[in-house]
Amino acid sequence: MGTGTFPARMLTRSDLIDASPVFQGISAESRRRLEESLVLRRFEKDAVVYLRGDEAVAFYGIAEGRVRFGAGSPEGKEVVLNYAGAGEWFGEIGLFDAGPRIVDAIVSEATTLQVIAAREMLALCRTDNELLLRFVELFSRRMRMAESVVMDAAFLSLPTRLAKKLLMLAIDESCSEATPRGPAIRIAQDELGRLTGVTRESAGKQLKLWEREGIVELDYGRVVIVDAGRLRRLVAAAIGDP
Repeated sequence: MGTGTFPARMLTRSDLIDASPVFQGISAESRRRLEESLVLRRFEKDAVVYLRGDEAVAFYGIAEGRVRFGAGSPEGKEVVLNYAGAGEWFGEIGLFDAGPRIVDAIVSEATTLQVIAAREMLALCRTDNELLLRFVELFSRRMRMAESVVMDAAFLSLPTRLAKKLLMLAIDESCSEATPRGPAIRIAQDELGRLTGVTRESAGKQLKLWEREGIVELDYGRVVIVDAGRLRRLVAAAIGDP
């Protein structure tokens, strides 16, 4: 946890609760207890929230910033599975079975989290059946995402995986913004490579090819999607959509 300068504007506790499907429909008493249990924590870029194998001690809401999830190999290679941005919650794996964390959670930029201890979250679930049901739905969504990652890695080519990931990131307001040329995604090429399971060199080579074809524009730490239609057609052709 660092002591750097953070933007003054961030999501409030109430904003974070309203933003998550997990807390939709919970009782007024559960909401009051939840807000009272949240603790603000601030992290500098590349700080560790938790590592694979750690005890699951809390559930986290992102008030501002970004968190990446992945795992490192003994050789030092990092595989990035996903990102989460402001308004999203994470850390549910391990809360209910006392198992360890299965991925690393590392902040990608200065980040502020609202944190509720696992014991407090479990106590709320024991007294609010609606909240417990929302967690079941969350686990189902996570399972679908995990299966999609495995299927993409097994059956989609590098260009198709890269195109699919860029299109997904383009609609994620936590890492993209609208520009006159198209959605600009704030991501470095090495991050994009890790996120799609390829090397920085392979991702960079494909991006430069698309830049020459007028599909994307590359800037320092940004990828601007100029022709999203071309990327969508590439993905549709690969997965058999008409």
